[in-house]
Amino acid sequence: MRFINLFFLTALILLKVTSLNAQTNKILFSQDLRFKSDSTTHYGKLLLYDDFSSEWIVSSRSNEISKKDSLRDVLRKISSKSDIFTKFWSNTNLFPYPKQVLHKMTDSIEINLTKNSGFHLPPNDHIFSPFGWRRNRQHKGIDLDLNIGDTLRSAFSGKVRFADFNNGGYGNLVIIRHFNGLETYYAHLDKLIIQPNDIVLAGDIIGLGGETGRALGPHLHFEVRYKDVAFNSQNIIDYDKGVLKPSANYNNNSIYYLTKSDFSWVDVNNKRAAANNKKKYYKLKSGDYIGKVAVKYNTTVKKILKLNPKLKNLNSLQIGQVIRVR
Repeated sequence: MRFINLFFLTALILLKVTSLNAQTNKILFSQDLRFKSDSTTHYGKLLLYDDFSSEWIVSSRSNEISKKDSLRDVLRKISSKSDIFTKFWSNTNLFPYPKQVLHKMTDSIEINLTKNSGFHLPPNDHIFSPFGWRRNRQHKGIDLDLNIGDTLRSAFSGKVRFADFNNGGYGNLVIIRHFNGLETYYAHLDKLIIQPNDIVLAGDIIGLGGETGRALGPHLHFEVRYKDVAFNSQNIIDYDKGVLKPSANYNNNSIYYLTKSDFSWVDVNNKRAAANNKKKYYKLKSGDYIGKVAVKYNTTVKKILKLNPKLKNLNSLQIGQVIRVR
């Protein structure tokens, strides 16, 4: 079979010019072929006719790949000249930008969601956990349903900034920075398909779904961030309809205006953290014990004992005794 393919590939090269009468001749042989030249893979069908003429029909797949490779080359050149992909760029540091105060900004930031990009919808069958306050901390993304091994694709075109295992809870993580300055995070993946500094198009495969890191079951933790500060991806994506939902649309470009309201959670989070850090005391009542008090104040017995160094004998607790719980 290898000899036959080589024979007809040679025939293709020798007989490039298709006979004008070939379409009226009888086809003696037809075979789908794939070959490489100049690091490019070509797909098509080789036809041989009874007058010894030949014809090479390029497949739509070959055309599609060629177009994508050309677009990828264009975006690679654009990214090499853009400050977005040079300033505060790191393949190892998850959050390379200096501290931001976007929740206090007085102006808006125009974001062209489809700048040099298309859009591919993240998994949308079910949202397990939305963006917001969860278990006494801010959940900075949304958790989307998937199975281990499901194909995951880039939501927008961009350049891969991070593709590695993160021991801070994300597990296998991909971070892609896009041409509008946004970044998308894809966490808990089972396998990474791409590498740092790769140029990806919207819809390109970047990994396989999993449950690595701190994941309770397989799911995708998906984040959208601007200069390291997360905001709710449901502000720009309608997961039910599977489309972008910008605040404006100009010349077929989806425009979204980031305002301080997108980052208001930061201020709320800071106030909650400050409140939690204040000293708090509790007066023991009848039926109380340390474990019960720990649950009541969402803490642990170990932490309560650390806050109360004189509290060594738990059996000596008395009704009315005051202990510190925060």
